[in-house]
Amino acid sequence: MILEAVDKPLEGIVHEERDVTVYFQRGGSVGKGTLYIAENELTWQTDDNKGFSLQWPDVSLHAILTEVTADFPHQCVMVVATVDLDEKEEAGDDSASEKSVDAEVVTTFQLVPDSVQKLEPIYKAMCECVALHPCSDGEEDDEEDNEGNDNDENWEADPNGTADETEKAETMDDLPTGDSGPNGSAEPMEQGQFDDAE
Repeated sequence: MILEAVDKPLEGIVHEERDVTVYFQRGGSVGKGTLYIAENELTWQTDDNKGFSLQWPDVSLHAILTEVTADFPHQCVMVVATVDLDEKEEAGDDSASEKSVDAEVVTTFQLVPDSVQKLEPIYKAMCECVALHPCSDGEEDDEEDNEGNDNDENWEADPNGTADETEKAETMDDLPTGDSGPNGSAEPMEQGQFDDAE
């Protein structure tokens, strides 16, 4: 894991926690720094302004892990992101990002504060911010726009359509678009089961 220069969020900071150590699934600890949980991003920054930043739609899962093992003897907040931070920072080009998306690469890391009492505030702040970004809304809007365009094209192609065609078009318009519910980034809010591991 190669850290890059990052800035502290300028606005919308919900929770700030100093002395948080980050452990990556690959490469182990990358040091201790300040964790900024803001409405639009999750940022971790060392004292020399190095670190990483994630947008909330890229966070697919977060949960408190209280069970310790010989391999990882720390209680923590685990985060799974749908980006490859190693590849993103080492390659730094669009082709690498596209490759990561196509391969469905994920990054897993652990946030370890200097006290286990701080796990819950970190987790709750993350839940609050993740809930602000249900990215499925944009996808639904795109689908609705496409459906509208398709209907317009049909009417332009055959403005004198039959009654059956008219009924079909009206039925399509009346179909509920539905709500896909929280996207992957909101799944962490259902991970309370990890709290019971104690």
